[in-house]
Order: sequence, then C-alpha cells, then structure tokens
Amino acid sequence: MVVAFRTDLPNPARIEREGGHWFIEISAEHRDDGPVLGAILAHECCHILLEERRIPHFGTPVDEVHVDLALMLAGLGALTLNAIEDRTFTKGQQTVTVHRSFGYLRAGLLRYAYAHVASSLRVERRNALAPLDKAPSRSAVSWHLATSVRARRSKLAYRRLGSHVIVPCSAPACEKRLRVPTGAVGKARCPACAASRAFDGRPFAVDARDEPAPMTTAPLPDERALDRAGRFVYNLSEGARILILLMLAVVVIPAGAWLRGELARAPFGGPCERDLDCRSGQCLHAIERSRFDRILEPRSQVRAIPLASTCTRPCSPGSACPSGFVCADALGGDHATYWAAGIEGSVCVRP
Repeated sequence: MVVAFRTDLPNPARIEREGGHWFIEISAEHRDDGPVLGAILAHECCHILLEERRIPHFGTPVDEVHVDLALMLAGLGALTLNAIEDRTFTKGQQTVTVHRSFGYLRAGLLRYAYAHVASSLRVERRNALAPLDKAPSRSAVSWHLATSVRARRSKLAYRRLGSHVIVPCSAPACEKRLRVPTGAVGKARCPACAASRAFDGRPFAVDARDEPAPMTTAPLPDERALDRAGRFVYNLSEGARILILLMLAVVVIPAGAWLRGELARAPFGGPCERDLDCRSGQCLHAIERSRFDRILEPRSQVRAIPLASTCTRPCSPGSACPSGFVCADALGGDHATYWAAGIEGSVCVRP
C-alpha cells in the first residue's frame, strides 16, 4: 500500500489498485491535520479490506455505509470519531456552524455504531472511551453504553475454528480460494495463477449471493436532540460549564444523600430497632403471649417473650397485605400472638 499527497484532488482522498498494490492519494490540504489523516486512512484501508474479502458491491451509497460499519468492526472507529468537528463562529451578523465528518453515516449513527460494537464485544466502558478525544463523541458513546445499547446488547456469535480457513487469491482476475492453516502467519501461492499473498489465518465469512440481498429496516436512535445538546455544551465557555456543574451539584448532592439514606433503611418485613430504621417509618415491636397468659386480665399483667422486631406498614381491615402477613390491630386485640405498643390502628403482622 502506497500513500501520497496531491494538490488537485476534488475529494479528501481516492484509492486505486494496480495488480497486488494499492495506492491511496490524499488531498494535500490535510497533510498537517493528524485526526483527519487518521480518519481518511482508516476509511480507505477498510475499502481495501472489503475488496480483499470479496464483499459484493451494491453500486449505491450503501457500499460506503458498509465501509463505515466495517471500520467500526475492525477497531478503527475512534479514528473516525476523533475527526468529527463542529465549529460555531460569527460572520458579520450571522452565526455560522460548520460540521466536518469523514464518514458517510451521520455523526450520531457513527457514535452509536461504535458504542454498539464495543458493547457487543464486552469492551469495558473505560477502555471504549479512552481513545476518544472529542467531548461530544465521548458523551454520546457513554450515553449509548449506559442506556439504549445495554438494553439490546447481545453476544456476537462465534464458533470453533477448523484446522484451516479459506481466503481469496490476491490476483484480481483469479477466482481461486486458498486453504491456509488457522492462526498461522505466512505467505501462500495460488496454484492456478502463481500469485502469492500474505495471510494471517483469521476467518472472515462471506455469504455469496447471485444478487444483492435487500437491507432490512431496523429502528435507529434519534440522535438529533442528543447531538444538539452535545454541541450546546461543547460550545459553552469554561465559566458557563462551571456554573452549570455547580447548579447540578446543588441538586444532585442532596438528592444522592437522601437516596443513600433511603436505601440504607430496611424494607417491609426487614429487621429493625426503631422507627427510623424502616422505610415505612414504623417498626413493630412485637411480643408473643403463651396460651396460659392469654386468659389473664388486665393486659398489663401479661408475661411476654420478646420477638424480633420487623418493619411494618399501616393497613385497613380487609385490605391486602403481602403474602405471609395479615391486617390486624397493632395493640393486639383478639389477634393470634402478636401485639405491640407505640403504633395506633391496624398494621400488617405475621399470623
């Protein structure tokens, strides 16, 4: 593969093949722009990958979409996302926003595809975000990993490899397939045309069809609102970002403290020592009366054996309590063996 710069290209880059060599020509205006060069080379290398793997062409923009998706699967997605840029500036009395991207999919869908591949391959969130340099891409990918992608996440299908895998011959006019050892790295020579090619033994299955397969319609996330929010935050001044963070802290910190306190309290039926230990605010301090003691009056003379106190909740006669509980007078009455002081009315107790 040979890379060169030209000053007369109408597009950012173009690619040509001559025999077993590939020539990538890049517009000279991008010579000193590292992120752009990374995105262009990643895109063109995935063109080569799909050509080498004999992926059928549709002859439509769908072919370029396939390149974008192959780029994500090949682990080069971060190069494309790092070249996405949104700039806003004032020209006269107008505010101009310039968007730059070197993928054929919208920026939001590129970020979604990156997150989907990372999630499917079980890449940790920290490792998926590490190569991303731009704040809008980091926030969008992080959001997808935490929400929409996780809900639809499924493992990629793998199967045990055989002793050999099949790769195509490197000669453009040769239709032969070469059988090479799995996992091995070396060179193979075609017995038909004598062309040699390097191989690494990794499989890349292609379902050969006589006609292009129709693309199925799949629901895609609405990225417009998220992109607008990301651009808005990205274009804010540092002072405005600090102010927003302080406002969020005023709301989030007290809410987090309250939530931690609520989660620390025992749920219904949990053990407790005082009312503050229960989420319902009612701790049932129950005792058990023996069969002999039940006939004694007044109640203050009843000898009792303390039981483990549990969290309860108020109820009304006939209302449903959770399984294993019934609605009864908190002070005991005629109900079974439980009674308690400090709670008025009816509560859910164990029979």
